[in-house]
Amino acid sequence: MNKRKLVGNLLKSSIRRVSMSWQIYVSICIVILSTISTYIDNIEWYNLNNMLAIGANNRFIFSFIVDNHYLPILGPVIAILPYSCSIFEDRKSSYINNIVIRTSPQLYLLSQISITMLLGGLVFAVPLLIQYACYAAFDRVPSPVILAPFSMGFFSNVYAVSMCGYILAFIVHCFIYGMVFALFGYSIAINAKNKLTIFLIPLAISYTGQYIYFVVHDQIKRHLSYFLPINLFEIRQTSCVLDEHIVQFSILCIVSIMLIIRGYTKIRNLSNGIIFKTI
Repeated sequence: MNKRKLVGNLLKSSIRRVSMSWQIYVSICIVILSTISTYIDNIEWYNLNNMLAIGANNRFIFSFIVDNHYLPILGPVIAILPYSCSIFEDRKSSYINNIVIRTSPQLYLLSQISITMLLGGLVFAVPLLIQYACYAAFDRVPSPVILAPFSMGFFSNVYAVSMCGYILAFIVHCFIYGMVFALFGYSIAINAKNKLTIFLIPLAISYTGQYIYFVVHDQIKRHLSYFLPINLFEIRQTSCVLDEHIVQFSILCIVSIMLIIRGYTKIRNLSNGIIFKTI
């Protein structure tokens, strides 16, 4: 069987597996519920009901971007939940033994990582796009007034020109965020002995980084912001700079690749005739 057909079969198997799992639907529901709660809070806080015309753009911004405290907290879990744990489950059930013997470890990991990262991004992007489309369908009045001025933070120049462009840039940012954390979760899962650690480690790193950032002296905060995973979901704060986000995402990707290589060594040993131990 050629490599292209093997990859196709592995991807089909993964897609079928995802469609029958509950995790991806839970992640999407968390994203949607967080926006509903945020929008209800913002309606009261910003007195939006008294506005003659809000518009779809403003409705979206006040649902996802302005004061959404839930997505930054639950973001890593939302990204990891759909498929990052699949490698852990395959190891635990010894299913990986059957797969790797029939195909190469490289193709197996390639298909798994591709699906994991894609789902990690889509679990954010799809609900955001659907909700934006719903706002546009039910509130066809254009957003005549900028209700939440974002003079600072990256994408602020885009916001000043086009609110729609700003929203699309935010959705792309969320897609990348989901891909990176899904990859990070997968890199933990390929080495983990306890499924709970797949979720706890990304959350612990995120919260520890936030704590360190807030307790250190202001003079070194600027330097630490390049290395600590802080404000990765935030794009409108004054302290958010695009190059910092790029460095933080890059560090997470490098660490993920190193952990995946470590786990790959075990899987490769299996394909060479060494029994892969179940958890």
